[in-house]
Formats: sequence, structure tokens, C-alpha cells
Amino acid sequence: MSESNKWGLVFHEVDVENQEFKTLLYLTGDHIRIKYTFNNIKERFKRNTGNPECVLSLVDVEDNESAIDDYPLTKMQLESVATLLGFELSKECIRKTAEESSK
Repeated sequence: MSESNKWGLVFHEVDVENQEFKTLLYLTGDHIRIKYTFNNIKERFKRNTGNPECVLSLVDVEDNESAIDDYPLTKMQLESVATLLGFELSKECIRKTAEESSK
């Protein structure tokens, strides 16, 4: 992980059947503010331990979007997080990425 100043929060819907992550919202900002927001979300929302629905990812934008941390949530929780931050999830996928075997 580089000493980057720009990190992001990526809101993914998990497509288990096609082994893809569908990005529904991508927010970037100062690494201190983004990490604070991510940790605050983890404190306020219970981790989804059931079937994978959605994942909130903390990424280092300036290090090829490398994953720093992931937090599984339900779709309803992910929608609530976006709303609390003043955003809406996209109705359509804005970007697809293949699931990594480590997730």
C-alpha cells in the first residue's frame, strides 16, 4: 500500500452466479476522511454474515485501486449507507469486476 492521499469507498453488489462485483457507487476523497467514514459505517452497521449480497470496499485510488478493507452488508444496509452519505446507488451497474478468489 502506498502513502496515498486519495482513497475511495466502492459500493458493490455481489453477483455470485457470474462471480462478479457490480459497482453501484464509487466515492473518493482524502484518505483520512474516507477511512474515518468507512470505520464509522463498520461501527453503525452489523456485518452481513449470511449469503453475500453487497460489499463496501475501502480502496487506495492512487495504488491501482488496491483493496485495503472490505465489509459485507445487505443490499438494504448498503442503500441506507449511501442515503446517509447523501447519495443514491445506481439502478444499473456502472462497472463490473471479476471476484477475486480471496474474497
